[in-house]
Order: sequence, then structure tokens, then C-alpha cells
Amino acid sequence: MDRQTPGSFTSKGNFNGYETNVTYTKKTNELAILQRALRGSNQFYKCTEPKLLKEE
Repeated sequence: MDRQTPGSFTSKGNFNGYETNVTYTKKTNELAILQRALRGSNQFYKCTEPKLLKEE
């Protein structure tokens, strides 16, 4: 059986007390961490394709 990561995924949550969205785009291998606050920071990373660590 072969598994593939979808074209992109988004995760929403709270990080460092700020409402945060984490988005990965497979086509460009970019990971974006976007925070919804004046003092929050937006961070952008280039990375390799993710690997499945654990499935529940």
C-alpha cells in the first residue's frame, strides 16, 4: 500500500497565545505559520516533503 500526502494541508490552533494557522503546500514545499495578532509573527519556511510519523 502506498500513501501520499495531499497537495496541501492547514492546521488551526493556538501558538504562544496567538490564534495561528499552519499551512503546508506540497507543490512548492513551503510551510507558512501565520498568526492573527498585531504582536504575532508570520514565518515562512522551505522544507522537504513531510513523512508520516504516527497514525492514530
